[in-house]
Amino acid sequence: MKILTSYKNGFSNTFRNVHLITIVYLFVLIPVLLIALSYWSAFRKAIDDFISPGKLLSGFDYTAYTELMRFEGDRISASQVQAVWLVVFYLFVSLFITAGTLFILTNKDTKSNLASFVSGGSRYFWRFLKLKLYFIFIQLLFAALVWVPFAIMIKFSEEGSFNEKKMFFTLLPFFIIHFLMLIYLFTINNYTKIIIVAEDTRKVLGSLWNATKFVSRKFFGAYTLTILLSIIPILLIIFYWKLDLNATSGWTIFFILIVQQIFVFLRSYMRIWFLAGQVDYYRS
Repeated sequence: MKILTSYKNGFSNTFRNVHLITIVYLFVLIPVLLIALSYWSAFRKAIDDFISPGKLLSGFDYTAYTELMRFEGDRISASQVQAVWLVVFYLFVSLFITAGTLFILTNKDTKSNLASFVSGGSRYFWRFLKLKLYFIFIQLLFAALVWVPFAIMIKFSEEGSFNEKKMFFTLLPFFIIHFLMLIYLFTINNYTKIIIVAEDTRKVLGSLWNATKFVSRKFFGAYTLTILLSIIPILLIIFYWKLDLNATSGWTIFFILIVQQIFVFLRSYMRIWFLAGQVDYYRS
């Protein structure tokens, strides 16, 4: 099957492209470090001025955190606001990374180096940003189509007729429909980006329409490939969050840091694999 071939080709093409993985890893790591350092700086300063730092460093509990936020909450909140803007900044970085990655993946003659990556990222960034704005509107529209009927149903239901169990089973179909629609929209979004780069076109809406026709025509293959490419990244995230890593010494802190960086590197690999698989399927 073509989807399995594209799945395998995406993996092998990414495995051979160590330079691209390293570039994406660094472009992901730097904004994350900026966000982490911004929050940690204010948090550490608050702890230094706090009356009971021992409770925070040993036997941490919610009482100590509550007291910290009561006395130093304004300082930490200000840092959190800054962190929010850094997260927004990372969203722009993410668009740049995707543009640079697709530029290399869709042009076989392009070398996987920093110059090509930056060239592709800057070339297609604004087109991807425009596409992002379009998709925010489309997602809101689809969300309204799903949840407005649910809200109307609840609004006109008899008061007290919905207990928790009935509410859950009423909500579940709407949630499933919305989730499946999000996968469909996400698939169209990715293929739109591929078409923009592959055809080097500035017609974002035209590319969006072509991607919609492509995904709809190849619905089973494109939709299934998206799900297949999502499985391992989701399992990786679940595995990472299930790890019970406690920093009790300098060595354990060092070990946790290494594990975190391996996770970030693997996420970069999965990100490229995802796009490489879809690029291969589009070409086929």
